[in-house]
Order: sequence, then C-alpha cells, then structure tokens
Amino acid sequence: MKRIFEIAFKVLCKFGKWFLWFVWVLISLILLLLVLTETSYYMPSMDITASKNLGDGIYLREFHVRSRYVLLGDDVRRYRVCDDGKELIPKQFGRGDFVVEANADDKWIIVKMYNDSIGQNEYYIVDKEKFNDVRRNAIFDHYDSIFFFLPDCETFVNECQNRGIELNF
Repeated sequence: MKRIFEIAFKVLCKFGKWFLWFVWVLISLILLLLVLTETSYYMPSMDITASKNLGDGIYLREFHVRSRYVLLGDDVRRYRVCDDGKELIPKQFGRGDFVVEANADDKWIIVKMYNDSIGQNEYYIVDKEKFNDVRRNAIFDHYDSIFFFLPDCETFVNECQNRGIELNF
C-alpha cells in the first residue's frame, strides 16, 4: 500500500502543475461566462432582445429574426426594452408566423408579417385613434375594427393610398 501512495505522489508531483493550471483555466472560463451573462441583463448592447416603440404602448418585440411580434406592452424595463405584454400581431402566437417589419407615425402602424403556413407576406394596418378609444382590456373584443388585415402587397398599397398613409418599411 505504501508503494501505491509513493507512485501516486510522484505522478501528482509530475502532473500536478498541469492539473492545477487546467482547474484554474476552467474556473476562469466559468467566471467569465457568469460575468457576461449577468452584464447582458444590464447592458442593452449585450442583450439578445430588443423592442421598437411604435407608440401608445405598442412595441415591436424581437428575440431574433424569426421571433418578432407586435405586442401591447405591459412592462418596459431598463433601457426601454419591452419585456412582456399581450401579443397583438400575429394574433395566434406560436404558429410559425412572425413580423418582418413594422413602422408607425402619430395616426397609423403598418406591419408586414410572414405567414409560415401559406409561405407569403401579409399586412396589417392599425388605426391608433380607434386603438386609443378602446380600453386596454377590451382590445380583442374590437380587434377587427382596429387591426385591418390585408392578405397581399397590392391590397396593402391600395389601402394605404386610400387612407392617406405615407409610411414605408
């Protein structure tokens, strides 16, 4: 038994320096990852999420390109990133549909959405005046009078011209 301890001690002495170096590097990497993870919560440049304020409590929220949606924001956190709310567009969240782009002015919000089930873009026009006339908790009762659905680009362009909307994506 004494011989086994002597051999183990020699191996540890010979490779101990490398073992300690490996442990030090491993602990350093873990600490670096923890620091980067925590700073991403406080620093918007490192945050993987973003939101664009479209006005009147409506935000374009994105995690990445295929996970964008327009929501009625409940919680605007540090650095004006809207973290939570009720999904407005797409109405059936989780189908694979996502918002391609959105833009807004004082009267209107326009939204281009990709419908994954049919493989084409669809469009929405949001009337901010009607939106503001309805209480927040009753928006879905009046959804079709506030959010105008347009199935293709030609219909969307014609509707924008008829309503005098001069917004672009």
